[in-house]
Amino acid sequence: MKNQERPIIEEKRSFRAFRRVLAVFFCCMYLSGPAQTLVSGEAIKNGSFNGIGDFPSPGISAPPLGVAPVYGGEYPDLFLRSDRWYPGAYLYRWAGFNKYGVPVFTDETEIKIPVSCRNAGTVFTFRKKIYGLWYESGKLISAIYQQDKKQFDAIDSINIKLPGDVGALGIIQIKGDELSLVFSVGDGVEYHADGNYRGEDYFPYDGEGIYRGGLPTSALFQVTVKLPLRQSSDVVLWSPDKKDIKGTHYTIFRIDLGDGKKGIISGSLLGKLTYMEYSEEKGNQFIKKYRVVDTKGNTIRHPGVFTMPIAYPSKNGTYSDLITSCEGGLFYMKYLGVDKTNGNIIYSDPVNLKYKGGELVAGTLVVPSLVDWDKDGDEDIICGNSMGYLLFIENIGDNEHPAFIDPKRIKAGGFKYFMQNGYGGNIQGPYETRWGYLCPNVIDWNHDGLPDLVMNDSKSMHSVFINTGSPTRPQLAPQHALYLDELELRGTWRCKPAAGFMGDKMVYITLDDDDEFHLYFQVDDYNLVEGYKLKLTDGRNIKANFLGAGGTGRIKFNWVDWDLDEVKDLVVGTPRHATIPEPEEGLPYRYEKEGKPGASVLFLKNVGNDTNPVFNYPKLMRFKGAPIYLGQHSCAPAPWYRNAEKGPDLVVGMEKGRLIYYNRDDLSW
Repeated sequence: MKNQERPIIEEKRSFRAFRRVLAVFFCCMYLSGPAQTLVSGEAIKNGSFNGIGDFPSPGISAPPLGVAPVYGGEYPDLFLRSDRWYPGAYLYRWAGFNKYGVPVFTDETEIKIPVSCRNAGTVFTFRKKIYGLWYESGKLISAIYQQDKKQFDAIDSINIKLPGDVGALGIIQIKGDELSLVFSVGDGVEYHADGNYRGEDYFPYDGEGIYRGGLPTSALFQVTVKLPLRQSSDVVLWSPDKKDIKGTHYTIFRIDLGDGKKGIISGSLLGKLTYMEYSEEKGNQFIKKYRVVDTKGNTIRHPGVFTMPIAYPSKNGTYSDLITSCEGGLFYMKYLGVDKTNGNIIYSDPVNLKYKGGELVAGTLVVPSLVDWDKDGDEDIICGNSMGYLLFIENIGDNEHPAFIDPKRIKAGGFKYFMQNGYGGNIQGPYETRWGYLCPNVIDWNHDGLPDLVMNDSKSMHSVFINTGSPTRPQLAPQHALYLDELELRGTWRCKPAAGFMGDKMVYITLDDDDEFHLYFQVDDYNLVEGYKLKLTDGRNIKANFLGAGGTGRIKFNWVDWDLDEVKDLVVGTPRHATIPEPEEGLPYRYEKEGKPGASVLFLKNVGNDTNPVFNYPKLMRFKGAPIYLGQHSCAPAPWYRNAEKGPDLVVGMEKGRLIYYNRDDLSW
C-alpha cells in the first residue's frame, strides 16, 4: 500500500514545489504587488497572486458611514469611520467584483469629518452632492464632501433633543428638501454590576449564576428635518417598543427589496440583523419587524460582534445586498429573496469583503505562531482571534520571499472550530458572550513528530488539540482540556501559553490564579503536575498586571532562546496596562508614566539555565532604537526562523488583525 501511495505523495509534493516556484517568480516579477519582499517594521502584505484579499479594517471595528459615487465608477464607493482606539474616517474606491460577485475596493484614503469619529453619522447623495449628517452633543450637523480637499465641510447645525444617548442615525426617506430621520437611543441602564469592575474582588454573577448588572437596550426615535437644517416635526418613538434591541443599533440604512417594499436594516451588539418595514405613504409609519434568515430559514447570527450593516446595490443593480462590518472585519451578504410564508428576508451567509493591494488580516486580536504546518518547506502561520476562530494562513512562497494568502478556518474533530464563551463564561458579563479570544501556540505536545496546538481563551480554559493526521495533511482531534491534578488547569484569561523542553521535560508556562508567571510539567497528553512560580534574580515572583478582574491575563508567552546563548528565555506580548514584573514600576504601563504608551513586546533574559530558569528584569523590545508599541488590548509576538544561522526574526499580531514583521537586525533588547 505504501508503494502505491508514494507516486501520489510525490506528485503532490511536486505540485507544491511548483506552486512555491511560481509564487517566488511573481514576487520577483511584480515587486509592487502584494507578494513583495517583507519590509521590517511594517505589516505583512496579502500574498494572493491577483492582489485581492480580505478587506483590512482601519480599526478594531469600522462602522460604515455610507456609499456614494465619488470616483465615477459603475458602482458606488465606500465611506467608513474607525473606532476610538484608531480614530479616523476613510474613503475606499470601488474596483470591481471578484469571480464570486463580491465587491472589491482599493485606494484607502483618509478623509476629515467635522466631528469626532465616535459620533453617529451617515453619508448620502442629495441633488448630485455627497452630504454627511452627524449627531454630536445634542446637535445635528450637516456637511458636504469636497473631494479635492478630502473632507466634509460643515455647512449647518441645529439642536435636536433626544431622550438618551444616540448610538446611530439613519435616513428613512428623502422627499423634496425634507429628510425623515431615525435615531437609535439608549435606555440609560448601567451595564456593569455594582463594585469596581477592574477590582480584584469583582464578580459579575450572583450565586445562581445570574448577571448582577443591567442589560442596556435601545429603541428608534423619528424626527423630520429640512435642508438647510431646520426641525419640521416632533421627536416620536418609531420602533414598536422602547426595548427594541440589546445594546444599540450601530448602523441604520434603507434597503430596497423590490416590489415596492421599503425598509431599514440594522445590526446589534451581539450579531443580530433586523429588517423593519415601513410605509412611505403613511408618513413612514413602522409596519412590522422581520428576521434576516438563511436559505434554511434560520436566523443569521453574524460572525462578529458590533454588527453594522449597510445597503450596497446588487451586481444586477436590482436589490440591496449588504456590506456588514463588525469587530473582526468586513463582510458581504447577497440578497436572495423573501420567505413568502412569513415575510422574513433571505440573505446569503456572510463572506469576507475584498480589497486589492492590501495588508494580510486575520480578524482582531490575532495571536500567531509560525510553523511549517503542511510540511512543504516554508513557514506558515497558525493563529487565533477574538472572534473565536482558529486559522491557517498558508505561505505559498518560501521563507525568503513569503506569500501569505487569506486565512482558512481550521477544523477540529471534523468541524470548523468556533469558540464562543456564552452567557456565564466571561468575567466581563453576558454582553461579552460572543468573544472567543483564542490564544493558540504550536508545539509537538505528544512527541510524535506532528505539530499540535495548546491554547488558552476567553473562558480561561487551557486545552490541547492533538494532531492525528500526517505530516502533509494535519488533522486536529477535538479540543481536550488540560488538567492539573483533578481539576482543569485554570489561571487568568486570554494568555498564549508557552511550551517546550526544559532539559528532557516538556513544560507549560502561563499565568496562574494570582496573575503571575507559572511553570508546570507535562505528565501525558492531557495532564500536568505542579511546577513553580517563575522568579526574578532577586527572588520576586513575576506579576503581570496591576488591574484585577477583566484587566488580568492577556500575556502572550514564547519560550525561546532569543539571545542565542543556548538557554531559553521568555519573549512576551502585553496589553497596554500590563505592569511586568510588579504593579508600581512594571512594564510597559509605568515606563512613561504620563504617556501610558501601548501594548509592548518584552524580553526576559534567563540568566539561570534550562533546568533552573531565573530571569533578569524585563526589557522593552525596540525597533531601530524605539520601543515597540502596538495598540491597547494586547499584542502577540512569535519567533520566525527564516534564517536559522542568525536567529529568529519576529512577527507580532496586532489587535487590528495585522501581522507586523520585524527583522532581527533591526531589533534591540
